[in-house]
Amino acid sequence: MAQGKRVAVAERPARSGKRHLLRNFVLALMLLSGLYGIAVFSNIPVIEKWRTIYIETAMGTMTHQWLATAFIPKSVIDKAMDQRFSVEDAQNGLSTGKWSITLPSDNPCRPWSKLKSHFLDLYEEIDQESFEAYLNKNGDSLDEDGYLVIDRSARDAGGTSIVTKQGDKVLAIDTRNGIVIVLRKTGDFVARLAIIRDPAQVSVGLAPEYGKVGATVQQISEEHGAVLGINASGFYDPEGHGNGAEAYGLMISNGKKLSSTVGSNYKMLGFNKKNVLNIGRYNDTDFFRDAVEFKPILVLDGEQQIEGSDITVDFTGTSDQVRGPFNSSPAATMAAVYYAIRAITGSDIP
Repeated sequence: MAQGKRVAVAERPARSGKRHLLRNFVLALMLLSGLYGIAVFSNIPVIEKWRTIYIETAMGTMTHQWLATAFIPKSVIDKAMDQRFSVEDAQNGLSTGKWSITLPSDNPCRPWSKLKSHFLDLYEEIDQESFEAYLNKNGDSLDEDGYLVIDRSARDAGGTSIVTKQGDKVLAIDTRNGIVIVLRKTGDFVARLAIIRDPAQVSVGLAPEYGKVGATVQQISEEHGAVLGINASGFYDPEGHGNGAEAYGLMISNGKKLSSTVGSNYKMLGFNKKNVLNIGRYNDTDFFRDAVEFKPILVLDGEQQIEGSDITVDFTGTSDQVRGPFNSSPAATMAAVYYAIRAITGSDIP
């Protein structure tokens, strides 16, 4: 029997698997590097916005600034903080004008039977057509004392079909307390706005054990029997170990001054004894009945003080026109810009 020939079988190099691992590692590293570069250095408005918020939040703490400094170059941090400081510095000297409060001659806080005929005159921000359609469908929502109280303000409640004359969704109407709550949306910014008819109802409420330990907004509201509450000012946080016991900056509650101003470019916000809202820097604070301190000013005397609604598309540095079918016409360029803006902004923007 003839002896068969030996056949040589080539074995796969052992290093092949390691090369695949190395290649995948390099690709992953390149991907992460690209994402890091976009997140840290990109000028895309949405990314720049959230990067700035992250930097300001981290740098505004006493012990957690490393969340920004460990990952983001100092030049990027300085740029974000300089923009914030420049806004605050530009507001030095701003203060409210001379205002007085004229309350409605008719009481807006009455049972529905006495308020129904002229409700829309006293709650003039409400759109009549949507309001009447809501009542026709759902009936009068009266409490045990006959006040109209419509409350769909919970996060999962969805609000009502009532809108304001400006088109904002109404979440709640409370004629016992003269309050309307609406939902404000601009792009990806969402807020709840409370319209309070009598500014005498607004005051600074203190934590039950103010000076010893802080409390949540809900606890403070319940302590003072409030129907609405919002966080005001910040608290003293030495070395990041504060417990919310004391406010940072000016704090006046019911005419009693609990802490003094920090100065600098912080602004005072509060009601005087005639229930007029005052915003600005004041040497004499004795005229306040309730006040806190904050920065920057967002709205002053009905005028927006913080810009940021415009988008500038800059084609500086792009290539010159060339011969051949390679140029982008104005129509195609604008279409590309519109598409990009729609992709990174809210769907409700026209």
